[in-house]
Amino acid sequence: MKKKDISLSDITSSPGRSSGLRKPKRKTMRLLSRYKANAPVGFGRRVLFLGLPTIAALMIVAVLVVQIRLSMGRQTEVKFEIPDKNQFEPDQLPDQEIGRDLDPGEIAVLAEIPNSTETLSEPSETLSEPEETTEPTVELPLAEKTEKPAATKKEAEVKTVYANTVLNYRASPDTEGARLGQLAYGEAVQQISENNGWAQIKTQQGTEGYALAKYLQDSKPAPRTIVTEATAAKDSTAAKDSATETTSDPNVITPQTEAPSSVRYVKVDMANIRTEPSEDSVRVGFAQRGTVINILSVEGDWAKVKTESGMIGYMSTKLYQTAKIEKTTENINMGVDNWIQVNYGYLRAEATTDSEAIGSVRLNDKVFQISTDGIWSKVRLENGQEGYLRNDLLTTVKPVIPEPEPAPQPESDYRDTNVSVYVTVAYANLRSSDSTSSTIVGAATLNEKLTQLSTDGNWSKIKTKDGLVAYISNSIISKDAPGNNDQPSEGGKSDESSFKDVNKDAWVRVSAANVRQEPNTSSAKITTLSFADKVTQLSTDGTWSKIKMSNDKVGYILNTLISSTKVEKPVEPEPEPETDSKTALRQKVVDKAKSALGVRYVFGGASMSGFDCSGLTKWVYDSVGYSLPHGADSQGKNYVRNVEFSKNDYSNVKIGDLVFFSRTAGRYSHVGIYIGNGKMIHAPQPGRSVEIQVISARGSSNQPTKIGRVIN
Repeated sequence: MKKKDISLSDITSSPGRSSGLRKPKRKTMRLLSRYKANAPVGFGRRVLFLGLPTIAALMIVAVLVVQIRLSMGRQTEVKFEIPDKNQFEPDQLPDQEIGRDLDPGEIAVLAEIPNSTETLSEPSETLSEPEETTEPTVELPLAEKTEKPAATKKEAEVKTVYANTVLNYRASPDTEGARLGQLAYGEAVQQISENNGWAQIKTQQGTEGYALAKYLQDSKPAPRTIVTEATAAKDSTAAKDSATETTSDPNVITPQTEAPSSVRYVKVDMANIRTEPSEDSVRVGFAQRGTVINILSVEGDWAKVKTESGMIGYMSTKLYQTAKIEKTTENINMGVDNWIQVNYGYLRAEATTDSEAIGSVRLNDKVFQISTDGIWSKVRLENGQEGYLRNDLLTTVKPVIPEPEPAPQPESDYRDTNVSVYVTVAYANLRSSDSTSSTIVGAATLNEKLTQLSTDGNWSKIKTKDGLVAYISNSIISKDAPGNNDQPSEGGKSDESSFKDVNKDAWVRVSAANVRQEPNTSSAKITTLSFADKVTQLSTDGTWSKIKMSNDKVGYILNTLISSTKVEKPVEPEPEPETDSKTALRQKVVDKAKSALGVRYVFGGASMSGFDCSGLTKWVYDSVGYSLPHGADSQGKNYVRNVEFSKNDYSNVKIGDLVFFSRTAGRYSHVGIYIGNGKMIHAPQPGRSVEIQVISARGSSNQPTKIGRVIN
């Protein structure tokens, strides 16, 4: 039997044409089944059956989208009528807004200024100045030119006036004066006087300055209307095309990017920086063209400034500008002597405060100034060391050191010696008389050579290499030259006749003190005394003392090794037995130290942004509850218990113990943390990072001088 062909019209035709009016659903299902049976088999069947409805839905959506777009395109620009000026009330800024600097974004669009028939006799104060290119500017319409009126001076009573434009006011009555701020359009100020076209004004905040009088008027100006966005956008585009031109619409101030209010750039080849706001004051340095300065305050024609390196002084406001200038740096050869004018200063490897401190200087030290860039000077110290000092630490005026007024002393107390002595401490005060309450007239440093003129046994009258005569305590000087303890002290053997009877008790003040047969270091050693051993001081010549020991033997000892004040021998507590908690705490120290591996060396650093040697040990032990000072010498002398060891035997050393190194006797210059197996972790030196090092690999001359234990 031949099947009847079915078309879509059979399915979608009105039910009225069918005899199955009472059962349309059943008939529809039969037709769909017949359609399905006659539809193509496979992929084509699915496309025909499911694709047609999908395509129809997409076409409906597309039609809706097109209608929406056409509807939007038919919208017209809405123009707003500009109300009559008389409808506005006079505008009044809030108190906190009066007198402030306007943000270019706030004044991007302004209203039209009525055309004036008067010509401008001089450039508008509100126009951009050549050296201040980042200030907002207003270009005013120009009319027919007239002759500039003669300068006149008007003295009148103080009156209230209003700015009829956005107007700068300055510290002095000229366009070169420092800009103190801006007056907003319509802002009220007090006019004190008028001279040569400039009005002296006082703002509502109490600031006094000068503004061009022709832009001030007695009555409040009418409020300005706002221009359309299209106008502002057009003028903004024009401003970008020409950075030197402002928009032609007087209502619109071209927005410009302002530098931070305190940042300025030196615009001359060399700008002096002085101690006071006066050309007669002392010059502390100078800044070259393009140098960045920060304005701290303005006093008339002078500004208090601060350079990037921290130098503070005064500079004329005519020597800098807001526009950035490429910096030019040129070192100027000097070749003159200078003197240090501060109590203490660091000599640095480079001309920056971030560079390594390679030395130090003290008040009145003489240095040779090789060259300078105005802020920093390359100098050479008297010991030949070269480095950089900031110019405000130097003075070309040679200091006048008053001669000390020696206290009257009985002739019998002081005996002439005229021998060389050496300072045995890092820093020693030189005084005007033999008393710690007398005036300090100078200082001497470790191993510095002095001439001992005379001594009374406790104090010495000395003379420095610079000719200064002063007094120094005998406890901090020695006749033995540094690093030459096996040679006789300068001046030969002491004469027995120079000894003065004392006959009093004394105590050894060092850990070990040699007693010799004669008063010189080349004589035979009798014995070695320990810390706090008591002796009888029979006589002294100021440098050596003849003593009697507890076994009644007599010998000679250096005065620097004994004290007339009783010294108590400390009783060292027995170390607590090792516990699991201490072992775990030491392991925490090692783990914390290893977490800093790879962190760069920074002088004075004690954080993960940078460490020096003692900063690393301080940071590690702070994390486990032990407070250490920042300094290898202080840590080694006061905060650890000594641990016995040898270069080939670390059996007594525990992990977490501190390993100390010395460059000079009696002072620790480096420290690391022992981590076991003959290794330590430390922050070595500038240019390197925290690392693990085998201690024996440091070489025989650079081995530890002490190992100290923090966790006892």
